[in-house]
Amino acid sequence: MEQKNKLLNKLYFDQAGFQSQQKLYKEAKTIDNTITMNYVKEWFSNNIEKTRYYGGKKSFVAPNANYEYQIDFFFFTDLENQIYKIGMACIDRFTKYATVVPIRSKQSSGYLAGLKECFNIYEKETHLYIQ
Repeated sequence: MEQKNKLLNKLYFDQAGFQSQQKLYKEAKTIDNTITMNYVKEWFSNNIEKTRYYGGKKSFVAPNANYEYQIDFFFFTDLENQIYKIGMACIDRFTKYATVVPIRSKQSSGYLAGLKECFNIYEKETHLYIQ
């Protein structure tokens, strides 16, 4: 039983990363054919759903700072002759610390530049290492 738990932990967190129960079962079954879908469901409910959701209401609570960020775009349309018409808000879900930066476009180059700037500001302001 401990071997199965170690295998599922390794597959879920290290190798394949955050996958569904069905995919986890298929991957684990190729390594250990004694694992059943019921065992995977039980492991999932004991190890994943309880740790990822607070109170069983599917409300995600990040376990520490820099674990997950929420990114949103917003638009400026009321100012004349402005260079930037799009803004990006980046919020650390654990600390609720937010950074806001202007970006030129929602294309990948503008998105990545805005994301880098958000992380640079966050790192400077909070003096925390971002992984």
